[in-house]
Amino acid sequence: MAASLAVALFAARLVAPGPADFYIEPTTGMVLLAVRPGSFVMGSPESEPGRNDDEVAHRVTLSRLFYIGKHEVTQAEWTKVMGSNPSHFANCERCPVEGVDFYDVNAFLSRLNAGTTAMEFRLPTESEWEYACRAGTSTPYGTGPRITTAQANIDN
Repeated sequence: MAASLAVALFAARLVAPGPADFYIEPTTGMVLLAVRPGSFVMGSPESEPGRNDDEVAHRVTLSRLFYIGKHEVTQAEWTKVMGSNPSHFANCERCPVEGVDFYDVNAFLSRLNAGTTAMEFRLPTESEWEYACRAGTSTPYGTGPRITTAQANIDN
């Protein structure tokens, strides 16, 4: 099944004098931001609208710094690494790449990793993804309890 690649790339710094606040991947120019270790409540309260049964709230601690993409992987960045653009809506280099599956993403990551020695790229774990998305908040959205079309490109 094809899906949009909202890959917020994870990267573990392999060689560095100390953790930087960001890293720019040299081939694509992708900007990755440092996410500091910390604890948070993963999941959601039973009273939260739209909650699924698998979202039981529990405390998670991430003990290592990681880097995550500031934006989704764009069509232009994908093309620089893979040589082609699989996106259905392909006339937008700055738009996120879409129409890719798990195997396509792994091929992208393998090629990206083959071209660098400074970072090792992979998809974030579920805990890393939620921790980064929450950005220190405890509400359903980083903007608060609700999200509007003024805050995001969504069908409200």
